[in-house]
Amino acid sequence: MPTLTAQFDGGPCATTINAKANIFDDSNQVFIGYQTDDIAGTGSAGCGSSLVAVVNWRNVDSGGVGSVSRHMFHNETNSISFAPGPGRIAIELTTLSTHFPDASRLEVVMHG
Repeated sequence: MPTLTAQFDGGPCATTINAKANIFDDSNQVFIGYQTDDIAGTGSAGCGSSLVAVVNWRNVDSGGVGSVSRHMFHNETNSISFAPGPGRIAIELTTLSTHFPDASRLEVVMHG
């Protein structure tokens, strides 16, 4: 997934969000693994401790849709997961804070 750059809630601090989608043959889940890396020189005074990331997904074949949100923290490695069912899954990662580009997008195929 393309890298997002986002601002932490309540302050001038910024981070990059590097994410990738993982699917496994024996699971009905899509896992979005991510790492946040604070950007040097953006400061930390007055910054919030997290930002809210949102993963929107749409099953292109079945029409199913969903959304999962999570607080991301400074220099964190973690994951978000969801169960979209079999088919082509369009995934969009965005945040509720100021960020660019407008979203990170990817499509994966879940086998049933």
